[in-house]
Amino acid sequence: MLNWNVRNQDGVVIFDLIGEFCVYHVAKLKEALALVREKGATKVLFNLEQVEFIDSTGIQFVLNTSRDFKKEKIHFLIAAPSSDVMETLKLTRAERFLEIHTSVSGGLQILVQK
Repeated sequence: MLNWNVRNQDGVVIFDLIGEFCVYHVAKLKEALALVREKGATKVLFNLEQVEFIDSTGIQFVLNTSRDFKKEKIHFLIAAPSSDVMETLKLTRAERFLEIHTSVSGGLQILVQK
């Protein structure tokens, strides 16, 4: 199961994701991101501190989100992936296409400055 809380801090929309980021939960997250887009967000951070697992669908979703946000001039960053999630991102080479920061506070600081 994947749950999330959405909050706004210093103009950055933060998705605090909790659980397993997999094929069964991507559709609902996609809907939540669409609402954020509609409201005019220009900076989005995915906090992965509490994500235990990410599968290929979750990775593809993050890559597509990053690509789409770049086209729309929305700054997007992933923060605080667990060692297991980071290892999966490295194995799939997805980390080469994503902006990733090791901490939420550091990622937030980067986005605030953009």
